[in-house]
Order: sequence, then C-alpha cells, then structure tokens
Amino acid sequence: MQGKFTDWLYLDEGLIPILSRLVGLISLPIAAVVWFFAHSGCGLEPYPQPFNVPAWRFGTYLVPVPLPPEPLNLVVFGLFALAAVALIAGKAYRPLYIYMAAVLAYYCSRDFFVCMLHWILLDFLFLVALAFRTPGRPSPARRLIQLTICSCYIFAVIQKIFYPDFWLGLSLEANFYDGFAVTSPFKAFFIQHQLPMSFWQASSILLLVLETFVAIALFFKQTRIAACILGIFLHGGILMMMDPILSLFSLEMWLGYLAFFPGKTKVENTTDGTARPPLQMAFSLVYIATLIIMPMRIYFLGGPPPELLTLFERTPWTFGMFLMRQKQEQIEMAFEDEKGQRHSLEATGRMKTASNDNELISIAQYILKNNPGAKEISINDSIIVNERRRVLRTLVWRNPGQAGSDPQISVTNAGEYCRGAANRNPEPDHHP
Repeated sequence: MQGKFTDWLYLDEGLIPILSRLVGLISLPIAAVVWFFAHSGCGLEPYPQPFNVPAWRFGTYLVPVPLPPEPLNLVVFGLFALAAVALIAGKAYRPLYIYMAAVLAYYCSRDFFVCMLHWILLDFLFLVALAFRTPGRPSPARRLIQLTICSCYIFAVIQKIFYPDFWLGLSLEANFYDGFAVTSPFKAFFIQHQLPMSFWQASSILLLVLETFVAIALFFKQTRIAACILGIFLHGGILMMMDPILSLFSLEMWLGYLAFFPGKTKVENTTDGTARPPLQMAFSLVYIATLIIMPMRIYFLGGPPPELLTLFERTPWTFGMFLMRQKQEQIEMAFEDEKGQRHSLEATGRMKTASNDNELISIAQYILKNNPGAKEISINDSIIVNERRRVLRTLVWRNPGQAGSDPQISVTNAGEYCRGAANRNPEPDHHP
C-alpha cells in the first residue's frame, strides 16, 4: 500500500522548472499587494484606515500579528524580491521557496483581507509545494500542485451546490444584471440587455459542470487538453471582463495547469528510503489534509448556518468566485459610557465594508481603545446578499474592559431587500 501511494505521490519534474520561474515572476506583484494590506492601520496614507483586522481567530480572540519596524520590513521584502528574481533565473534552492512562503504567511496573517484573496493563497501553496522539489528527480511537488488546483475547483462546486442562490441563478444574476462584476465596455452591455432568470440559471448549472469537468479531466491524458482549453476560456473571461487585479488569479490557475503535464522521462518505481524521505511523506500528507479540512470547516464548525455566512466568512481556503454578491447596507455603532450615556459613532474607512466576525471584533476593539471607560459596545451591521435579502450581524460587548468579558455576536436573516432606487446604498460595492 505504501509503495502504491508513494508511486502515486512522486512524479517526475515535468514542467515544474518553468512553473517555478513563473511563480517567482507572479510573486512580485503579489508581494506589493501583501505589503499594502500588511500596513493597515499603521497611520500612514494611503494604507487602509484606521485599523488592521487580524486573520486568525479563536472564538472571539483575535491573534494580533505585529508589524515589524519599517527598516526591517524593507529588508524582508527586499530579500523576498531577490528570492523571486532567483526563481525567475531558474534557481531551485529549497530555502528560497520556504522563505517566500514564510513571508506571505506572516504578513497575510496580519490582515484578514489579503489572507482572504484566493490568488495570494494559491501563490503561497505553490511555494510550499515547490519546497518539496528535488531538481532532476521525482518529488511530490507536481502532485501537490495538481491537488491544489483540483481542490480549488471541487470545493468551488461543493460551495455552490450547498448554496441554493447559486444553482437557482440568483447569484450570477445579482453579479451581472447591473454590470457590477465587470468593467467597461461589458458593463454597458449587461445594463442594456436585461437577460431572463432562465439564462442565469442555465449559466450557473453550466459553470458547475465546467468546473467539475476541469477538476477531473486535468488528470487524464485523453481529456487534459480539452480541460486546459476550457480553463483558459473560463479564466480568460475573468481576466478580460473583471477587475484588473483579478488577472493574477487567472494567471495563478493557468500556472497550476503546467503541473499536469509530464516530462519525457519515465519515473522508476523505487521505494528506496533515500528517494522517499519519511519526513517529506509526512509533510505531504499534512499538505493534502489541509487542502481538505480547511475548506470543509464551514460545514462542521459551530456558528451561523452556511446560508447566513457572508462571502468573507467562507474564506480563506475556500474559492467563492460568483458565489454571491454582498455589500454593507449600513452599520450602526455605539458605546455606553460610565454615566450610562449612549454615544453613537460614525463609520469611517474599512468600517464601511465590515461583514464578518473578525472585522466586527476589530471595530469593537478600536472603539474600546479610543473610549477605555466604555461599559458596553454595540454594533449592528446590515449586509445585503445578492441584492435580495439582508443578513444582520449584531455584536454586543458588555464590560469590555474587564477580564473574561467577551463580545457576543449573533447572525440573523433580516428579511427581503428590494433593490429599487429607494433602497440603493450610494456607496459602491467594494472592499477596501
């Protein structure tokens, strides 16, 4: 059994040398995005204000990741850029991959938003998988990248199947009916041509079939080319029609396709301990288990039912392209002082787009920081989903300055939303 598994896991290098060079290239603009959001709340423009939102949370405890001193940040990212250039030049030193992955892991943990972006996660996973390389010899690197691409599609399908809004066509219709998800000149087309719901439902089912086919067909020689063509068509549409920064996502997915093409030399089936290091095998199993456990967590962990989860609660590790459209309708924030007087607060900066527990807790902590005598903090956050209904997230934090006092968060369905002009929030649909 172990021999069969190792023979399945270990593949020849194939096109991995080319993939490694391209990962180094695409890591450079990704590092710029990570730098930007890692500086959230640092007090300098144009970074997002007025606070950062830690990515990791245990219950209601956010794990703060400090921002190193600026000279050190410059050194860290300078070395990251040099490592990326080395990959572009064809160097395949394991420390390069590990260093770059570690930098992304640390700085993305500082802010939830970059941890949520799937193309940054893909870059991180590719770097980790490439760290398993043994240039010129069989390794798990190709197989792990294959599984990463496959899990992206498979869990996208699972999410959409368990989210009725999608396969009923409501999600796609909400994303496109007013041109929200596309840029000009495509925006004008969708505004001028109001397509029937039957079209959006058929398109939704077709997308489910397409993603399922690509996820499976990439593994077979007979269907691999067809899967690549369909994948290029799918992600090419995203690249052409949507926000330019999403082009990085399409490029990452196309890079992953390279891992499915074998080399010209046949891999010998050996079980020699040197060729199959036990520690490498163990880390490979951890990698594979993470690809499965992390996206499945939303169906098994406690909390709101899946239908009330917002888009950014389903991330990271869960691909949700076109799964839903959401925006903040309004947010009401207030605190009660020591004299029992209630003070309402005005939303600023990234407060205007908050939609998940990490963001609400960060807002509450920010309010407490500026009002240390507060006896109670309350936040009501109304989120519009698919331009059809509201989800209300409520945070109440009593005696926030006392040890053992935790914010209490509830999530409810707040009823239907009419997307007529009278109910339209003038703020654009976007996240900072």
